[in-house]
Amino acid sequence: MFVDRATQWLKLLPVTKPAVTRIFGRRATLKRSFGLLSDFRHEQSAPDIFYGALARDSV
Repeated sequence: MFVDRATQWLKLLPVTKPAVTRIFGRRATLKRSFGLLSDFRHEQSAPDIFYGALARDSV
């Protein structure tokens, strides 16, 4: 199997996440996702509930 040197070199480089990715990664939790998803059922009938939760989550 042929593997060029550039491919081998890329496999050795450490992968670091940008600071922004680390910050949002800590915020991206299952609880947060479930909360937004459960509020989505109110999007048509009571938009203030859904959009209020979305606004609070966005800050």
